[in-house]
Amino acid sequence: MVRSDAITTLFVTARVVLAVPIIERLGPSAPAQVLWSLLVLTLIFTEFGLAWRSIFGSRRTIAKVTAAAS
Repeated sequence: MVRSDAITTLFVTARVVLAVPIIERLGPSAPAQVLWSLLVLTLIFTEFGLAWRSIFGSRRTIAKVTAAAS
């Protein structure tokens, strides 16, 4: 469900970003590149957010096991 919310938020973010005048001045292919970049960044940050505890949560577990073994 979080991934779906991230993709839904992408539509709102794209509307805001594409309203920036400098993107129109970059050429006709710039909006497509911006949208693809936003999509990739959204998916990367969402997956990182979902995996946050499994990536950084194991340090406490290792510290507790090490402390208990001592």
